[in-house]
Amino acid sequence: MFIRAAIVAVSIACVLMPAAPAPAPAERRVWESANRRGSVTVNSGRDVVTVCDFQADDTYVEAEYATSFLAIHKVADSNGALAGCAVDRVILGRVDVFKLCYGKRHVWRQCDQSIWLKHRK
Repeated sequence: MFIRAAIVAVSIACVLMPAAPAPAPAERRVWESANRRGSVTVNSGRDVVTVCDFQADDTYVEAEYATSFLAIHKVADSNGALAGCAVDRVILGRVDVFKLCYGKRHVWRQCDQSIWLKHRK
């Protein structure tokens, strides 16, 4: 009898207990690096990288990025001599760090400072 009364009391307490407040919506953040030559954008899910070349100047623009699976990737605007954009999707993991690079193929390459989205411990 006592066990039955205890179960009923706990059940009533659970029903009457106020619900926990809903968590605040996750911050939707987009990361970007840009200069006069082009830009790199990483979406808020950290799984889509977009690189854009702003000028038709024979200088390529590419994004170099590393994922949480410790893989390093590059995505470049496919028509490096013309203005345009390219998109790459991360299948495994999320983008942890990226940087904007540009140059002339097989002649010179320069990269802007890396932007960290998630620091490793």
